[in-house]
Amino acid sequence: KVLELIQAWHVFQEPIWAIFSYLGFLSSPFPKLVKLKNNYSIWLDSWHDLVSVWGSWVRQDYPVLGEESVILDMGANIGSFSLFAAFKNPKAIVYAFEPVRQTFQSLCHTIERNQLQTHIIPLPYGVAAKSGSRNIYISLVGTYSSFYVKTQWVESIEVKNLKDVYELVGNPAQIDLLKMDCEGAEMEFLLGAESKELELIKMICMEYHSFSGIALETVSHHLTKVGFQLLQYEADPNYQCGFALYQNRL
Repeated sequence: KVLELIQAWHVFQEPIWAIFSYLGFLSSPFPKLVKLKNNYSIWLDSWHDLVSVWGSWVRQDYPVLGEESVILDMGANIGSFSLFAAFKNPKAIVYAFEPVRQTFQSLCHTIERNQLQTHIIPLPYGVAAKSGSRNIYISLVGTYSSFYVKTQWVESIEVKNLKDVYELVGNPAQIDLLKMDCEGAEMEFLLGAESKELELIKMICMEYHSFSGIALETVSHHLTKVGFQLLQYEADPNYQCGFALYQNRL
């Protein structure tokens, strides 16, 4: 964790505020416009948004190597990772998918505020095994809206399967990085994808959620048959989630 604190010092223009807020030692007022040392800025509505920025910029949960041409950010939320990907690789095009209306507006504001309209393309869709309309349960914290964890607030959204995602982004020859954090939808999305579609993906990095009713082992078996290798795996059983990184060996 000491390395995270050192990295945070290099990321935030107000590192002491960010570190103490993230660790819970400071009751910080939100919303807040947070500025990064590379002169990017991002609007945070809550502490959970700070956690999202911390994961993308400080821990760097989703690796960007700098060689990518096409990146898919599924579950883009307010744009923390999309912003990071555009910074690490300015030559890449990032397609940022976010289905919840209010969160999608925040994503668009992040892109516009940092003048990245030609690098990050926001798309108001979720992901699923089959394209169509789905009801999503809206969390009080926008980061955790899900098909699977019920709340009293429901929103109808449009979802796309992998085949239709490809058509939406212009049928690229290759997807260099598929990043996913979709509160469970990532599991059915990958499991429902055909081999010929998955073969176009070079790397998959996701926060998986087994509360979707689909085990990571099931998804891993499906991906392994296509030619993917599980490179990294980290589980958090307390929250039925974790991180998984796959690389296509073909």
